[in-house]
Amino acid sequence: MATNNGSGPTQQAALKFLKRIELYKNQKPYRIFYANPGIPRTNEIIEEQMVSITDIRGCDQEFSIEKNGFEIFRITPPSYQDCIESKDRQEYPHIKKEPIATWGDFLVDKICSQFGAEEAVIIDYRYRQSHPKFPCAPAEPYQYGQPATTVHLG
Repeated sequence: MATNNGSGPTQQAALKFLKRIELYKNQKPYRIFYANPGIPRTNEIIEEQMVSITDIRGCDQEFSIEKNGFEIFRITPPSYQDCIESKDRQEYPHIKKEPIATWGDFLVDKICSQFGAEEAVIIDYRYRQSHPKFPCAPAEPYQYGQPATTVHLG
């Protein structure tokens, strides 16, 4: 492993990306998770690229939203059990039945506090937990989304 400007160890890794092809200018990449006769399950074309990955643990203060487009700040989230306790329902009456809403409210509050924002919006979230047979897809329903196998780019 080589080091990267003192930030932490760096190593090369093959990551999977959606290939930039002409088709995606007119058709959104898609993946269907169920059989649909006559329609391909996906139009995705994936390619691997070697990427340098640097371990940034312990270098939290080197990054800022202004300089790097992201920032690291430490938070201690409430436990899942705390999210569903009835006392929390009384303390936070705006929280609905879903415990994940408590996490969302918690994160929005922390992000607004950290960056001095008046509002933050969680656009999407997914709870992922790998099936014991991951990355193989067992032919049985599974409660959680599986870990992503391709890089997410906005």
